[in-house]
Amino acid sequence: MQKTFGYLLILVLFVSGVSLSLDFLWPGKLDQWFGFTSTDSLLNDSSTRKNVTGLVRKEFLTTPVNMQVFHLLEPLLPEARLLAIERIGDSFWFSSDNGLMEYDVGTQQWFLRDKETGLPGDTAYDIAQNQGRLFLKIYDWNDEGKHRSLRNGRTYWLSESDDAYDPTEQSIEEIKAGGHFTTENSDLLHNSVHAALHYQGYLWLTSLGTHDRKSNAFKGGGVSMLDPQSHQGRTFTEQDGLAHSYSYAISASDDGQVWVTHFDEERGLSVFDTRSGYLSQLLKSANGIELGGVEIAVVGQYLIIGQQGALVVYDRQSQLAFSLKESDGLPGYIVTGISVDDEAVWVSAYGYAPAGQGSDRGGVLRIPLDQLSRLFDSLH
Repeated sequence: MQKTFGYLLILVLFVSGVSLSLDFLWPGKLDQWFGFTSTDSLLNDSSTRKNVTGLVRKEFLTTPVNMQVFHLLEPLLPEARLLAIERIGDSFWFSSDNGLMEYDVGTQQWFLRDKETGLPGDTAYDIAQNQGRLFLKIYDWNDEGKHRSLRNGRTYWLSESDDAYDPTEQSIEEIKAGGHFTTENSDLLHNSVHAALHYQGYLWLTSLGTHDRKSNAFKGGGVSMLDPQSHQGRTFTEQDGLAHSYSYAISASDDGQVWVTHFDEERGLSVFDTRSGYLSQLLKSANGIELGGVEIAVVGQYLIIGQQGALVVYDRQSQLAFSLKESDGLPGYIVTGISVDDEAVWVSAYGYAPAGQGSDRGGVLRIPLDQLSRLFDSLH
């Protein structure tokens, strides 16, 4: 009956002379009317990847600004948390709980590499790149016991020429840093390196520190600024003026400032002015929005900050900030990655649903660069 109704609807509109765009209809309804199911959209593009374009719903938003949202659908969810982003050529790559996701910008196709198609593990838990090659940190899921956990961590290079996975002894920290840096062979503050930045001839590394069970806090973390050749440099801790020792994401702006996030929103940012050597803290915007987070990118006068509850865009000129939440179009409340190209900011996010209350969600948000200033129209 539903299928017959769909045919009749389009026939009536055609006879009436009404111009019909199928994109106008609510995504997913066409699948119901014409008998397609989620599994119909899960096609093997080759022996090494699946075309999952039909399992990603694209939505166009006009408020608060013009944006595009890519929503992952079942059966990608609830397992497909997108955890990190890397851009190589025309593709965005995403580490994910259920494999390695790829979005081809040119063809607008989505692909999944998982264990069924040769991924040497259950999850590509983290990724990095070096000279156009993709580096993977692979784990298996352990479903024994009360809580699901990761095990058997190992690393691979993805050989794009034949889609082979080449095992390596290198760590993902080495790939991000561009070399092997430890507290034994360098002036590195702590071996718990999370993020790396190559800027003005120096290597900047953030360290989380060591978890102290008694206080349930991380201690000993901070920021290291090293000469990549000599491995010598200096370190920064709370005693030197860091907003917090637990140092997470890092980025730099063209005016010589290096920005470090400290995970929790209330911890704010640490700001290094490389021209003056001055270290300062930035905890809140002029309109009271907390500026700590887990991801950061710099786009001209704007800081793009990923948090555990929102995406914050901070205007360094006006010192105002706009907090973009899930209700505004963010595909989940936890931001996991930010990437910037010549045209847009790309943000991955996911969210958990409370037990018995709907399903998990996740996906990617694309904000054109020319829309960033419009976020602040309502604040002036």
